[in-house]
Amino acid sequence: MSQSQKPGPRQYSLNVAMAVVVGLGGFITLAIVMGVLLIGLTIDRALNTRPLFTIGFLVLSAPVSIFVMYRVAMSVISKSVVQLKSENSLKEKQP
Repeated sequence: MSQSQKPGPRQYSLNVAMAVVVGLGGFITLAIVMGVLLIGLTIDRALNTRPLFTIGFLVLSAPVSIFVMYRVAMSVISKSVVQLKSENSLKEKQP
């Protein structure tokens, strides 16, 4: 794209939506890892097995966070596809 061309409002909205999804995915991943870390440390402290549960939970949190990010991204994409389809059907009805 040359510098004289500016993205339209639709492309700008799509870019903002993608940035929001990426940010939300990062926040969810951080929340899952921090939560699992605290739970693992608490269980290890209670059972006096220092690194066992913490490391185990952190390893298991990787696929869980990937799955949660996938579900969030797919739900946002499905909502945006439905919105785009409704916008296109409204444009077709207008004379």
